[in-house]
Amino acid sequence: MCKYVNDILVPYWEEQKVLPNAPADQECILHLNVWSVHRSIQFHMWTDMTYPWIKYHFVPGGCTGVGQPCDISIQ
Repeated sequence: MCKYVNDILVPYWEEQKVLPNAPADQECILHLNVWSVHRSIQFHMWTDMTYPWIKYHFVPGGCTGVGQPCDISIQ
């Protein structure tokens, strides 16, 4: 999960912030399922310390079709 954040999310977000002249500390919301790796203390501590501007939001169990419809219809 850390690799995804480092290699995909952060470069994408940095690029997107340039377009509307967003502030350097513009927050980013990361939607996550309630999988154990997403809820782990290690991941939260690493994210909070490394990228304090990333805020995570959890899609409740059984609600993936509502909170993340692409996970149901596209994959």
